[in-house]
Amino acid sequence: MRIPEETIEAIRTAVDIVEVVGEYVSLRRRGANWFGLCPFHEEKTPSFSVNQHLGIFKCFGCGRGGDVFAFIQQIEHVSFVEAVRMLAERAGIPLPDGEEEADDPRPALYHALRFAARFYFEQLTGPETGQVARAYLKQRGIHPEAVRRFGLGYAPNAWDALLKAATEAGIRPEVLEQAGLVLPRKERGGYYDRFRHRLMFPIFSHTGRVVGFGGRLLEPDPEQPKYINTPETPVYHKGRILYGLYQARQALRTQEEAILVEGYTDVIALHQAGIEHVVATSGTALTPDQARLLARYVRRVVLLFDADAAGQQAALRSIELFLERGLNVYVVSLPPGEDPDSFVRAKGARAFQEYLRQRRRDFVTFHYELARRQGRLDTPEGEAEVARTIVSAIARLPDPLLREPYVRCASELLRIQQVRLLEI
Repeated sequence: MRIPEETIEAIRTAVDIVEVVGEYVSLRRRGANWFGLCPFHEEKTPSFSVNQHLGIFKCFGCGRGGDVFAFIQQIEHVSFVEAVRMLAERAGIPLPDGEEEADDPRPALYHALRFAARFYFEQLTGPETGQVARAYLKQRGIHPEAVRRFGLGYAPNAWDALLKAATEAGIRPEVLEQAGLVLPRKERGGYYDRFRHRLMFPIFSHTGRVVGFGGRLLEPDPEQPKYINTPETPVYHKGRILYGLYQARQALRTQEEAILVEGYTDVIALHQAGIEHVVATSGTALTPDQARLLARYVRRVVLLFDADAAGQQAALRSIELFLERGLNVYVVSLPPGEDPDSFVRAKGARAFQEYLRQRRRDFVTFHYELARRQGRLDTPEGEAEVARTIVSAIARLPDPLLREPYVRCASELLRIQQVRLLEI
């Protein structure tokens, strides 16, 4: 069905294109326009322009342009109807029934996921069902305000609690399966809930839509993993999502810095302590898409990983991806046995921030100190290999003016002349 032109115009008038684009691109005002790095192609100098008065965008590098609907279509890879629907939801303007595209499964999946998030939240806050989960949250020091902000919930200890509630609300089991919420019974037919007796962490897209869930086991069970997550679906791709980004987006822009941690509770604990420029990879290795997404908001990233070998290797992999996006990268290792959640709860926000200030190392210094602790600088061959590794990392920076001070830093640490490093 055709969306009435007056509805489209009402949505266009109601949304601010600078605010919409600003959720994807770091914009700075220059005269009548706003400028930033184009999200559609690689560039070093901002050529992407947004005109608030005219409601249009234009990249003078790659030539892309259009109105706010065209921007959402291109950045989210959606149809025009879906872009209208997304912006209508943002503006609070209802669309007439039947405006969705019949062959697009995503609206139905988003509806099912929203329903599940509300259901789990109600189970957590209900007088009886969520007692075990509420006790766990109290033990972990997670306050009711944080529960609401992150939409935490509880999946009841039953095989079909969500399935029954969603079916009664008119959501078909096939849609629930496609959303990753239920699984098919192989022998008897029918479906059962994927998440049972777990603390539920809704995973939001950067625009605030529920796209998936992480569920933590509340009682030890050797036959069950501690965490299970929504599988890949048409609306959830774990390599493109950063947990907490939706809640952190304003603080990220203000600070121009992101603290990257590993777990859901780390993000929540730090936000609760007033440190809000924090996101997590949700237990997966950082991907190029996640690095690209974070680069829309910040200039610096602080990698906060465990001090063990696995944490150090995760930091090394992440450094390269962020450097390729032109971000300044720092690494902080927490004391053995500590994670951000336990540290901030035991010592407070001020001590945590002071620790980060004192212990952050730029990526060159981190590479060098790690190599020294591992004994890789004890031989001439080892020194040469470390030098090559560091120079290779510096070379990933797209900005030559930014590469120069890091080459100088490497020269001082390795006691190798800059000209020799540049020859590697």
